[in-house]
Amino acid sequence: MTNPQLGSWKQVLISVLVAILVLLTLNSFIMINLGEARVLSVLGQATDGTLLKGFHIKPPLISQVDVYTELVSV
Repeated sequence: MTNPQLGSWKQVLISVLVAILVLLTLNSFIMINLGEARVLSVLGQATDGTLLKGFHIKPPLISQVDVYTELVSV
């Protein structure tokens, strides 16, 4: 015999796990616009170099990105 309440509990648990996985995945990507430079800090330590324009992958939840605008002289 199966318990109908147990089946709905499993569906809720799976839905919550999928939602957490989606949020972690979306938090792993960063897009840097033209004219910006960013520094990636992981657990408070700045990584080597800067992130320039384009698409980058970062560790979720443990990283922070600081934005700097590049000044272009003509």
